[in-house]
Formats: sequence, structure tokens, C-alpha cells
Amino acid sequence: MKTEKHEAMVVTTGRRDADGKIRLEVFTSDLIALSVDAHGERAATLLLTYEQVANLQDALGNLARVLKREAETNAEHWTGTERRCNDGHHATRDETT
Repeated sequence: MKTEKHEAMVVTTGRRDADGKIRLEVFTSDLIALSVDAHGERAATLLLTYEQVANLQDALGNLARVLKREAETNAEHWTGTERRCNDGHHATRDETT
């Protein structure tokens, strides 16, 4: 089975450039491959059908609207001076030195 050559789509993740990336590409004529890389480690690649891609697209759209609403009502914005700690909390640059 021959399919067209498609370029992969890469989405960077997190607040910093090196946090990770999501890669999406056509795997076969009926499947999309979704892989996640974070901090130099790669999770298993998931293969998604057209219906699963459509469901994921809807879910992401819904969550994006929630984020937008939260951002509009939340006065606290990330300034780029904090880092994530291993315990999941945030620390300012001064607290990490």
C-alpha cells in the first residue's frame, strides 16, 4: 500500500523550550502516529484512527476553551522566573539557589 509522503507536525510543550514535544504524522493511510518526547525520553507511540483523531481534536478544543476562560479570569500569569520542582510545585529562581 503506497501513501503520499507527509511531513510530520511537531508541537512544543510546556513553558520552556526544552520541556518536550508532541509529534504527529501519517503512519498508514488510515492511522496517525502520535508520539511524546519529554526531557530526552520518549513515551510509546500511539496509533490513532480517524475517529480517535476527531475525538482528540474535540477534546483539545474543549480544554482550550476552558484554559482561555481561566486565563481571562485569573490575574496571576506566569512570568518565566519560576521552575518546576520534582514534587510538582513551583519554586522561584531565588528558592532554587
